[in-house]
Amino acid sequence: MKDLLTMTKVQQTKVVPADLCKKFYQRKKVRLEDLKAFTTCASAPEPLVIKGKNKQTLALRLRIPESFLTTLKETKHLLPQHPEKSGRRGEYKSRNYCLWAKYADHPYMSADLLEDGESAQEWLSAQAPLFKYLSDQLKLGDFESYNNMHTHPWLDKLMVKKAPTLRQKVSQGQPMASKIVPLHTVAGIWYRRVVNCDQKYAGAPYRDDADVKSSMNCIVPWGTWSGAYLLFWEIKKRVQVSEGEVLFFQSRALTHNVSPLAPGGNPNVLDLYSHQAVLDVDRKRRRPQPKSAGLGAGPSAGPSPGPSPTGSGKRGRQ
Repeated sequence: MKDLLTMTKVQQTKVVPADLCKKFYQRKKVRLEDLKAFTTCASAPEPLVIKGKNKQTLALRLRIPESFLTTLKETKHLLPQHPEKSGRRGEYKSRNYCLWAKYADHPYMSADLLEDGESAQEWLSAQAPLFKYLSDQLKLGDFESYNNMHTHPWLDKLMVKKAPTLRQKVSQGQPMASKIVPLHTVAGIWYRRVVNCDQKYAGAPYRDDADVKSSMNCIVPWGTWSGAYLLFWEIKKRVQVSEGEVLFFQSRALTHNVSPLAPGGNPNVLDLYSHQAVLDVDRKRRRPQPKSAGLGAGPSAGPSPGPSPTGSGKRGRQ
């Protein structure tokens, strides 16, 4: 794991051959012959565990109860329909609900979550049993990663006290949220979740360098399509992920992308992850403060007097 995490940018660039990388960005067909060095891990009823040289878990695939898929399908209408995004992950409709801290010295809830209001909260509440199930499965399957993502004492205090969002950020031209949304993790132990709906193309290889160190990303696919393969370039694994399966993996240590994405159908992907910025703020704010500086003191307390532009992350608008 350590050798994967400490790779330089130059080394990371060399992981994916330049000609293949160009094909992915230009959305040209990648043949199986191009991936002959990869070992294929087909979908199966039993769990799949991929470990590194030091026996640390790099990826874990397992099946989830059918009831969770049913809920995802029945509540998709609660997600507002917005114009499609286009980028290295292909084209798709995306909503990003998260506890966010990048570009700020305090945590806040994402613009998408605030703008979507009650629909967002209703959708998150409907998926709460799934998020708890996935958190528990990760705790059983890879406690080290679970523990790395679950240690935030200062934030815990804020969330237990139902602290209001500090300086809520909204998009340019959008009004402030009509209701103050308390700080909370949106998906079990994960601070962030994004839903990519109706994806049409496979994405280009990338690493999630901003994710929590030694943490597990989790993807939950569903929809009317025949499945897809996730490529892990450093370890040369081609892992199939079908509806009913979820895949945990070390998103910061492994360069990855989906290919091929079977044509036709309406594939959707629920992506759960946590950014290191939240823990960095947690560690910074837990330093000793003057007695006069309480949780609500200082320039970060309370909502801002007017709208301000939100930051923009790799997986979509925050």
